[in-house]
Amino acid sequence: MIRIIISLFVMLLAVPTAAQHALTEGTIEGRVAALKPGEFLWAEAVAPEGPLLMVVSVPTSRAYMYRNGIPIGIAAINAGTPRAPAPPGVFTILEKQLEHRASEGTESRVPFMQRMTWSGVSLHGHDAGHCPVLDGCIRLPQAFARLLYDESAVGMTVIVTQVDSIPRIAPGPALLTPDEPQGALDHLELSWHPERAPKGPISIIVSAADREIHVLRNGVEIGAAPVVLGRDVTGLEVYTLAAANPEADSFRWLKVPLADDNDQPVQISADERAKLGLALPFRNLLAAELVVGTTVVVTPDSLAPRPVLSRGLIMRGTNGEGPPD
Repeated sequence: MIRIIISLFVMLLAVPTAAQHALTEGTIEGRVAALKPGEFLWAEAVAPEGPLLMVVSVPTSRAYMYRNGIPIGIAAINAGTPRAPAPPGVFTILEKQLEHRASEGTESRVPFMQRMTWSGVSLHGHDAGHCPVLDGCIRLPQAFARLLYDESAVGMTVIVTQVDSIPRIAPGPALLTPDEPQGALDHLELSWHPERAPKGPISIIVSAADREIHVLRNGVEIGAAPVVLGRDVTGLEVYTLAAANPEADSFRWLKVPLADDNDQPVQISADERAKLGLALPFRNLLAAELVVGTTVVVTPDSLAPRPVLSRGLIMRGTNGEGPPD
């Protein structure tokens, strides 16, 4: 499976609607790199269903939330304290509490706590000046922590890694090895392996910069191929399949509005659909798997490997494992 880095292209700023319009024009890679403490991006609509996974990159001080293998959120975070760095690892959410007492004998509490170990490592919201800074905890922007808490469940996987190049799609445990080559995109040829994930929701990503299409099911990449785009892509676009009749080769796609929550989905014409060209064998294989609810994300961003930078430098941070609660 092709490994691709930095989940930058499928998210909206979690700020008032007026500030979201710019994300429909141009790439947003610089916006992600410039995130300051307390800032985040969130767009759950790009992957409405599927398995959840969180990746925390300690070197870049970023947390990435994936659903069905597609990132739906990214936040600037603080991980642990310098005296208590946590080792990289794969964790499971063991417990959730809307409000958690920081330690016995104190009234200090942290909101939206999601426990990763019984020895003190957890995800939780952090409001500077109002929440304690705890060893062994990954501190998330308060509003991001609330959104994450609502979407997650006990049993969700969390990967904490020292790798600074995070896959754009379908990350895996190999992230735990910083020295492992992250890989570059070789010349892409048609690839189709539905047996990798026989069931589950389907999400599709089209990169205008790379002229490639990637198909994921249940968070696993099952197919990829070159694509021809008969138009310019100037910003993020999201589509959903509203009706499907594979036998008649009939599919009704709707464009999902991103800039204004009051907008309604718009049906895509046959002429517009025809501007996306696929090799006929791949198109037929894909058509046979499409179901109502399939989402397509079209981005002007490249999927080529590239570490996330902040002000021209890779951000460094710490995360920690603390003493037992």
